[in-house]
Amino acid sequence: MRQVVQDVEALVTDLESGWNRKTLRFAGIASAGANVIRSLALWVCAGVVATFASAPASVWAQQSPTAGDVRVQHDPPRDFQPPEQVLAKANAAYESGRFADAVDAYRRAEALGVRNGPLYYNMGNAHYKNGDLALAIAAYRRAERLIPRDPLLRANLDFVLSQREDKAVQAPVPWPLSWARQLFRWLSLNEWVLVTTALYGVVCVLALFVVLGRRRRLPLRVALYTTLALFLLSTTTLAYKIHDERNVERGVVTAERISVMSGPGQDYTVEFWLHTGTEVEVEVRRPDWLRIALGNELRGWIPASAVVDI
Repeated sequence: MRQVVQDVEALVTDLESGWNRKTLRFAGIASAGANVIRSLALWVCAGVVATFASAPASVWAQQSPTAGDVRVQHDPPRDFQPPEQVLAKANAAYESGRFADAVDAYRRAEALGVRNGPLYYNMGNAHYKNGDLALAIAAYRRAERLIPRDPLLRANLDFVLSQREDKAVQAPVPWPLSWARQLFRWLSLNEWVLVTTALYGVVCVLALFVVLGRRRRLPLRVALYTTLALFLLSTTTLAYKIHDERNVERGVVTAERISVMSGPGQDYTVEFWLHTGTEVEVEVRRPDWLRIALGNELRGWIPASAVVDI
């Protein structure tokens, strides 16, 4: 670094002498300019030297990689398989009756990023054929969120739900609310997003026509208010759908018979019992225990290992 400073000083001196040789008329100006340039050069060099001196050795070690720091892009493992091949093997295993292998293959496909309705539907079939009623229900419920109107899924889900020992404890819902619940479940979350977006676009177009149009304002206003009401209803439904699927935790009991305790521990009082396939809502989650709810009245604590998340 000292050599750099000396080279800068020599360069500035040559410039100064060159300017002075050109004309004596501007000797004073050249000398002053050279002094300014020399000061700036020395100031910059001093700052660079101070920066190098104050920087820790680890920084320069990171900025100056050695041979061991070179990152080499490796090829995928030899046993790597694309999701399409994994799904094909899973379907082949299911068709040949190797349901445990099919479940493992479907899970590998899920880990590779395949998360759609048909995958969870096939996974539910494999779980049921493998004798896992609770895991089949959980897989069918995941598929229901993505393909809610699929007739095969609905038939299989209703069938496995009928195999449970614990029946639903929800009170019957009156007709208007039951119709609204069916409409709520008839569309998936992505479909509700598309419907709400389309209604918003129609509302904007109709509002523009009402503002700019001079004729037929009454029919346009009626259409605008009707579409606006549908948009508000769709927005409310979408908000509740997001809350229901993203914020409400649900699970399925996997144990054959589990005691529901009054507190998070085996020393508490047994409130009631649950069996395989019972769907519960998780209200409080602790490392080893969950407080679950069935309906509006039944609540208690069960081990977290006895529940699989939906």
